Amino acid sequence: MKNIKKLKEAIKDYSFLDLLEEDLSQYNLLAEYKQNTIVLIGIGGSSLGAKVISSLSKSKKKVIFLDHLNSNFILDLLKQLDPIDTLYLIQSKSGKTQETLALYSIFKKWLIDNQSSLSRNIIYSSDPGTFLEQEAIQNGSVFYKLNPNVGGRYSAFSCMGLVLAKLLEIDIYELISSAKLYPQYLNNIQELALATFESRVKTIVNFSYNHKLPYLNEWIVQLIAESLGKSGKEYLPISCTGVKDQHSFLQLLSDGIKNKLIFFYPPFEGQQLAIPGYDYTINQLLEAEYLATFESLKLIHSYYEFDDNVNLNKYLGKIIIFFEIFTAYLGELNSINPFDQPGVENSKKITQEILTKK
Repeated sequence: MKNIKKLKEAIKDYSFLDLLEEDLSQYNLLAEYKQNTIVLIGIGGSSLGAKVISSLSKSKKKVIFLDHLNSNFILDLLKQLDPIDTLYLIQSKSGKTQETLALYSIFKKWLIDNQSSLSRNIIYSSDPGTFLEQEAIQNGSVFYKLNPNVGGRYSAFSCMGLVLAKLLEIDIYELISSAKLYPQYLNNIQELALATFESRVKTIVNFSYNHKLPYLNEWIVQLIAESLGKSGKEYLPISCTGVKDQHSFLQLLSDGIKNKLIFFYPPFEGQQLAIPGYDYTINQLLEAEYLATFESLKLIHSYYEFDDNVNLNKYLGKIIIFFEIFTAYLGELNSINPFDQPGVENSKKITQEILTKK
C-alpha cells in the first residue's frame, strides 16, 4: 500500500500558502483609480479567482470579465465603453496566454485610437519577466507580479484576485485573515481527502444555495478539473445550484449510483420577501428546500457542509483555501501533480501549429 504523506507534511510544498503572507499594502495605490467600469481580460485561473471574490463587492462599479473570444460581444462592447472611464486589468500568469494577448491587442489599439492614457487605463498582472511586464514598463503602467511558483488556478489570493478586489473596495485584510485560519481545519481536510481517496469516490458535486456567491462553483470546477484530471485519473466536478437543479440533477443524486462527495452551501440571509396568500416568505421556502435536499442526500453520499456563512468575507476566505488544500492533497494521495496542466499545454501547442500554417 502507498506510504501516505500526512497533510501537515505535504503542505510544506504548497507555494500558494505563501500568498497569505504577502504585503497587502502594495494594493493601496489602487485607490487612485476612479474609473466606473472595469474590464478584466484573463482566462482560467487568471480570471476566475477575481471573479469569485468580486461577488463580495458592494461597489457600484461595473465589472466585465472578458474570458472568451466572442467577436460580436467584443464589437458591441467597444461601442459602449468610455475610453477615459474604463480601466483594463490585463492578467496572465505566463504573460503569453494567446487569448489574453489577442484581446489585449484589440483594446490597446482602441485606447490609442481614442487618445486614452495607457498608463492610467491599464493595470498588468503576471509572472515577473514577461511580455506584460515589458508592456507595463513601456507604457508607464502599474505592474503586479505573481509569485512564479504559484499556478494560475491557485492564485486567487495573489494580485490575480486582489487587484480587482481592492478596486471594488472589498476588505482584503479580512479575506486573507480568514484564510490564514486554515490550520484550525487541516484535520477536517485530511480526513475528507483520505475518505474520498479510500472510498474511490470520483465525482465531486458542489450544491450551492448561496446566491451571494454566484461564481463559486465555476471557480471550484476549474480548480478540480485542471488539477486532478491527468495521468489517466480524474475527479469529475459537478456544479449544482439550488433550487434550479432540484428539478434536474437532484434525481440522479437521489436515485443514481451512490458514489459521490457533495459539498453543501446553505442560503445566505437575504431581504425578506413575502408571498401573497402564503404564511411563509421566499426566504423561508428557500431554506426549507435547502434543508430537504441536504437531509435527503447526506444519508446517501459523503458530504461536507460549509454552514458558517454569517460573514461572507470570512466564509469565502475559508472556502477558497479549503479547496486549494483539499485539491492539492488529493493529488498527493493519487500520485499526480496537482499543479501542472499538460493536456492544456498540448492544446495550446496544436493551436499555434494550426495558426502558423495559415
